[in-house]
Amino acid sequence: MVLAITRMTAALLSLPCPLVAAVNGHALGGGFVLMLCCDYRLVADDHALRLGLTEARAGVPFPAGPIAIMKHEMPEGLLRQMTLSSRVVSPQDLAQHGLIDALASKEQILENAIAAARDLAAQPAFEVVKKQVRGGLAADVQGLAVAGADPFLRSFG
Repeated sequence: MVLAITRMTAALLSLPCPLVAAVNGHALGGGFVLMLCCDYRLVADDHALRLGLTEARAGVPFPAGPIAIMKHEMPEGLLRQMTLSSRVVSPQDLAQHGLIDALASKEQILENAIAAARDLAAQPAFEVVKKQVRGGLAADVQGLAVAGADPFLRSFG
């Protein structure tokens, strides 16, 4: 399963089309990482909603693919705070750090996500620019997936 997670995230990152997250519930651990794989992140404007990287509290280290994504996509200080403390935050907190592109009501989130995907896809150079900006990360995670090894697996002796 650990290796499959890295393969899955590599596949998502390598999609040439726009990938839009529409998060309307809690996103903890893997769900949070999947959101980070997306080119545009739309999250429900709900103060009760929680997002976080709680693996340390759960006793589970991060697989190699997700840790590479987190290091690339998150500000260093926020990454340190969220992973080492397992602190969960609101969408509004993440929006302040630029990890979320927009907030929407739960009633409008799907419609807004579809509109965002259409807007991104309508740009003639989207695919090329995506490769320029996110291609290095996609290649790094793909390399981890192809290697088929993960230091995380050593945790299980």
